[in-house]
Order: sequence, then structure tokens, then C-alpha cells
Amino acid sequence: MNANDLQIGDLLAQRAPYQVPKYQRSYAWEEEELKDFINDLENAFLARQKSAPKRHFFGGLVCLQHVAQNALGRRYEVIDGQQRLATFGLFFARLHHWNNAIARDCEIAGEADNAELAEARAKGIRTNLLQYADEIDGKPVQQPRVVLSKADKDFYAALLAGTTLTPSRESHRMLIKANSSINEFIKRLLGTQDNKSKLTVLGILFKAATDDCHVVHLVSESKDEAYRLFEVLNDRGRSLSEGDLLRSTTLERLEGSDALQEQAQVIWDELLAAKASHVDHFLRVYYASRVGKRAGHRSLFDDFLNEFFPRTLSHAQIIEQLALIRSAFVFYNCISEGEWPYEESSATVWERNRLKLLLLVLKNELSLPLLLASCDLTEKNFAAVVHILEFSVFRYIHCCRQHPSKLDSIFLANAVEIRKSPKDYKTSALRAGLKTLQDTYAGDDVFSQGIRSELVYREKAGNTVPKYFLTTIEQFHAWYKAGAAGVPKCKDKSSVYDFGQIEIEHVYPRNATTNNAALEPLKNRLGNLSFWAPADNTKAANQSFAAKKKVYAESKVLLNRELAKLSRFEEKQLRDREDELVKRGLAIFRM
Repeated sequence: MNANDLQIGDLLAQRAPYQVPKYQRSYAWEEEELKDFINDLENAFLARQKSAPKRHFFGGLVCLQHVAQNALGRRYEVIDGQQRLATFGLFFARLHHWNNAIARDCEIAGEADNAELAEARAKGIRTNLLQYADEIDGKPVQQPRVVLSKADKDFYAALLAGTTLTPSRESHRMLIKANSSINEFIKRLLGTQDNKSKLTVLGILFKAATDDCHVVHLVSESKDEAYRLFEVLNDRGRSLSEGDLLRSTTLERLEGSDALQEQAQVIWDELLAAKASHVDHFLRVYYASRVGKRAGHRSLFDDFLNEFFPRTLSHAQIIEQLALIRSAFVFYNCISEGEWPYEESSATVWERNRLKLLLLVLKNELSLPLLLASCDLTEKNFAAVVHILEFSVFRYIHCCRQHPSKLDSIFLANAVEIRKSPKDYKTSALRAGLKTLQDTYAGDDVFSQGIRSELVYREKAGNTVPKYFLTTIEQFHAWYKAGAAGVPKCKDKSSVYDFGQIEIEHVYPRNATTNNAALEPLKNRLGNLSFWAPADNTKAANQSFAAKKKVYAESKVLLNRELAKLSRFEEKQLRDREDELVKRGLAIFRM
């Protein structure tokens, strides 16, 4: 391998073109990397402005050299360093733009010499740093000096040309952000000076970038050596995501099967269009859902590769695995947002809403591997799984405050059972396992105490969990009043509550006009809480109980109508009501 210390100007002007291969990740620099890049450029600019140029090192650029029929007779495949290389391309494209803009301003102002200088600089940037002369089919053409991988190629080229396509993936949005940040940086340096002063600024900035910014250019002619370097090197602190690594490895293993490699590239481009953190989380959920255990905190890539892409797989089997992963990703994107995964659904709105409650209100990500596996079940069984998970998570974690590891073990074991044979899976197995856990660690005594201690109103909080409990008690009201026999069942599934549209009601007001010494310390306890439905009249919220009774009687909420039947609301009534709500919770939230 050859290594050379090069100025950025020499790198781009003398060694074209640079092409990012298909196994490489897309553009990934975020605000932190952009800020560092721009700060380094500005420091180089300020030093040169003071006639004291200072060398700035921008890391390494590792390339695999190919013989190519272009102007220089070679082509460089970028193994590491594409992020800074692409960002420098955006920077020079913006310099090109600003020189052209100032040339137009100078022409309007009658400053012919300045206009000529700006035009010459713009042309020099285009022909020396952004494009190079080539010949195709006997005709001269201009080719780009930096070409990104397929997912970003056209979008990046459009940005360099001064136009913007509609972004369709996260990397496109990052490219737009980088382009905008660089443009704002140059615009800030130019300020409101006259045209000649602006040209001076652009000249200094150009020299600072081309002469004072350096990289170490490492060139290899060995593909194996280049791949090994790719696996261990990262771009300026922005580590490769697990998805990026898996993409590069699977594409590498498909070398020699161009059609299958193209299929794999399309699949990975679809997956990696999302944020890296979202994709990595999916890979963890998918691994746990299929294997029945969690991947190591620092070993997801190795664990995933060993489990799903062992070296014994044929090329066709690699594609089969990727197709399964892509299908699972579609379901994951759906359920992780609390969206029902069945397109032609016969489930009620109430049943579909339980998934949102589990994931967005109770915020239980531990259930995602089991839910992902459950997408293979019938819709009826999927709904049953969701409902069982919802009640067990609320009781075991939110009220009893037990460590989730034992719950997670049951979830993962059931995910594996579903994977073995979805058509033979019985939800009773999940219920039985959770009942054993409930009886051992979250019995009625622990749960009762947890309801009282955890379901209290908290100032400046969303209070979504108390809302969840109260609305669920409301929805199971008919079943409970009918004797609470058998498995808890919501008899009226017409009421689905948007927690952003309902309000917690304090029976004894939070801001009472006349304080009650006995009730004041109890006002945020469960026994003092109810809720208003969106259609209810809430204007009486801070009035006395006697004044609110009529409003309670007219409420859409049955819990409020029960309050209207009380003759008064003192400490005894508050405590009795809390006892009753706990009793209902014990009846409803059980396996």
C-alpha cells in the first residue's frame, strides 16, 4: 500500500475520479461532524487571512486503485473517507456558486475586471475540482470527480449542479443539511462587503481549502487488503452502523453473482434509507425475535452475522435471508409506531388501540420481539397477544416495579415458539407463563400497594399511566358490574380515548378556593382522580363538590356519574373510592 500526504487541491485535481462502491454506506455526517469540518475550514481561513497559513489535517483517504479508460487511465474506489471527500465536494460546489453570483453582481455594477476574475475562478473550480475531461465513444465529455454510491449518486450530483431533487431517504436529508450549513458558513464570511472584498474572501477561502487542508491518501491494489481496512476504519468519529457493516459484508460475499448482488443492494438501500439508530434497533429486535435472546451490547454485528449469514450460506440463501429481513422491517416500522400490522383488518378500533397503549403509553419496547413474531399469527391471536402483554406490563412493571428481565425471558421464549409453528401456537401458553410470574413477584398485595403508590397525579407531567388506568377501568365497567366473572372483557368497545384530548379531574380541586385540611394532602391520590371525556363540560373543575355534582351526572364518563350519586366527598369517601378502584384493578389486570 502506498501512502502520500496530499493537499486537498492536489488530491482532487490530479487523482480523478473517486467512486464510492455499492457496498459502502450512504452519506452519514450529522451536525457534530459538519460543525467540526466547518470549524477546521474557518480556522484555516483565519490563519491564511492573517498571512500565517496553518496546516489542517483532515484524516485519511483509503482507496482501491483500478485501471480505467479515462483521462488519467485509473479510477479510485473509495474504501474509507467518503464522508469528508463528499463534503469537500459540496464545499467547492458552493464556492463555485458564490463566485458565479458575485460575477453577476459585478456585471450589473459595471465592474468588468472583478466579473472576469470571478468567472475565471468559478470555471477553474468546475474544471479542476468538480469535473474532469474524458472521452466516451470518441466524444469529449465532462465527468464528476466524486461519485457517491447508488443510493446517493444522483441526489449528490444534483446538489453539486445547484439543483435539489426530492429527498427519499435519511442520507439525502443529511446531504441537504450539509449543503445548507456550508452555504451559510460562506455567506457569513462574505457578509455585506463590496464585491471586491467578497472576491478577496473567496480567494482566501479557496486557498485555505486547497493548499492548507491535507489528507493522507492510502492506495491499495489488493481488494482483500482494502476490505480489511474498510472493516476497521471509520470516518472522523462517525462509526459505521451495524446495518452499514452488514450491508458491506453481505455484498462482499455475493461477489461474482452480479444479479444477486444487485438484489441485495436494493434491499439494503431500502432498509438503510431510515435513520441508522432506527435500523440498528430493528436489527436487535429481529435478532431477539428469531433467536430468543438479546444480542450482545457490543456484538450485534458479529451475533447477527453468525446467526443469519454464516459463511456456509449459498448466494441464493443470502438473498432469502435478506428478503425475510426486509419483510420483517415492514412489520417493525408499523408496530413500533403502534400501528396495526394487518391491512384488511376485522379488529375493532378498540382492539387496535391496545397496541398504541402498550407501545406509546406504557412505552414497553421489550415486547417488540414477541410482537414482531406475532405478526405471523392470525389477527385474532395477534390481538390476544397484545392485550395479554398490555395488562402484564402495566401490572408487573408500572405498578409492581419489578425488574423486567423475567418478563423479557417469557416474551422471548414465546417469540421462538411462534416462529416454530405459528398455526399451532396457543396464547394460553403466554398467559400461563405470565400468571406464574404474576403470582410469584406481582401478587395482589404487591399490586394493590403499587396502584396506590404509583398511580398518583404528578404536577408538570403527562400523567399518561393514571389516565390509562382510569380509562381502562371505565371501559371494563359493564363487565365488572355484571359480576366480574371469567376473563376480563370489555363489553362496549365503542369508547377509544385520545389521551391528548382527555383531562384528569380532581374531585377535590387542585386549586380549591377553600382549603380542606383533611383532603389537601390527599388531592393527588388515586381516590381523588377521575377524568373528563372530550365532550364533557370541564368549567366546573375548581368548584366545590356540591357545585360539580350536576356536571358529573351529565358526564359521558361512568366514573363521574358514580361520583354524582355521593351526597358529599370528604376524606372517608376519597379513601373508600380508592379502595374500590384498587379492587377493580385487581379484578381487571390479572392473568
